[in-house]
Amino acid sequence: MKPLSIALVALGSHKTRTFLASLGIMIGIAAVI
Repeated sequence: MKPLSIALVALGSHKTRTFLASLGIMIGIAAVI
C-alpha cells in the first residue's frame, strides 16, 4: 500500500510539473505576441 501511494504522489507531482511547464510556455508565448 505504501509504495503504491508513493508512486501515485510521484505521478501526480510529475503531472503537475508538466502542466505548470506547458502553462508557463503558453504564458511566455502570449507575452511575446
